[in-house]
Amino acid sequence: MSVRTDIENLKKQKEILEDFISKLNDAMEDAVTSINDKTDDLELNDDDEQILTEVSLLSEAVEVDMMHLLRDLEELVQGMDDMDKKFKLSK
Repeated sequence: MSVRTDIENLKKQKEILEDFISKLNDAMEDAVTSINDKTDDLELNDDDEQILTEVSLLSEAVEVDMMHLLRDLEELVQGMDDMDKKFKLSK
């Protein structure tokens, strides 16, 4: 397998990851919105409020972690692409 093939495979995996992150973010936002909508009229105790806050914060943390993962993958693909170009130029 060539470096070029590896780079192209990483680019495809990056696109799949971008799609996954988008769908995951949408699902988490929908879940938090749904929970908030359903609990608006309820009187929640402190524990319930704490759980809802933690779910919301966890959702945001997952989004940030996924974006960092995506950025790292983009940097990896770019680095491999740059190395491949330099290698071809040095031949």
